[in-house]
Amino acid sequence: FEDIDDTGADVFNRENKYKSDSFSQEFRLSSAGDWSMGSMPYNWVVGAITYKDEENLRNTIISGADVAPSFVGFLTVPGDHPNENSQNVERSGWAVFVDFSFDLSDRLTLDIGGRYANDEDKQWWRDTWASFDCGTRAVVGGVVGPLQPGCELRPDQSETQVYSDGGGGLYVTGGRFPNALQTDGANSGTDFSPRVALTWALSDQNNVYASVAQGYRAAGVRTSPDSGQLGRQVQVDGLPAGLETRSVYNKEKVTNYEFGWKARLNNGRTSIEAAVFRMD
Repeated sequence: FEDIDDTGADVFNRENKYKSDSFSQEFRLSSAGDWSMGSMPYNWVVGAITYKDEENLRNTIISGADVAPSFVGFLTVPGDHPNENSQNVERSGWAVFVDFSFDLSDRLTLDIGGRYANDEDKQWWRDTWASFDCGTRAVVGGVVGPLQPGCELRPDQSETQVYSDGGGGLYVTGGRFPNALQTDGANSGTDFSPRVALTWALSDQNNVYASVAQGYRAAGVRTSPDSGQLGRQVQVDGLPAGLETRSVYNKEKVTNYEFGWKARLNNGRTSIEAAVFRMD
């Protein structure tokens, strides 16, 4: 629960409720001891991983007691929810990977590996409402003005409370409007990221290496149906018109080039690791 108007007055507050669950499992199988390809020894690792992350956020912005008379008459009254929604996110995926380490000589080792991944991202909003879309209703001669088309009162607002605008006008809540457009989004993608590294042991306590490796950030989607107030957009040929508020984005790819030196000196009492790298 937080004060979001950044003033000493009770104007707008936000109440958020979060819940998240995460599961992942990795399996790995490694060689024990050296294998050989002809006269060349090698070792290997193969594995797989799966994961699933789920999140739920219940968001409610609440008009405080000091909203009147500043906002009364055109936006909201105390107790209204200018914005409320339930946001859901589900990200899941799996990957398989393999790595081979070849001893080209007593002091030269070549590592070759790769990872193939599949990722999915889903988001959906439910119970998405905005009271700003409906404004407020004037009370004239004790008669409350009608709700705007599409607006409705919350179950706890069946009994309306009358507020003054400070200038003689009386108002009640205008209710809330559902934002039901573009509430669902999904995206998925695959990736293959290889890695090649060469290590040269200058001595038993000293080596240099060079590597080229790729990585990625998965494709995804972001839904935000209430950001464009789409519930209030006009109809065009029977279809809702308005801005697309879903953001669908592809994966991001990075290639890392690295050169480094690792050493143990001073009879093992000093350890040095140094590297230079470039990321594209």
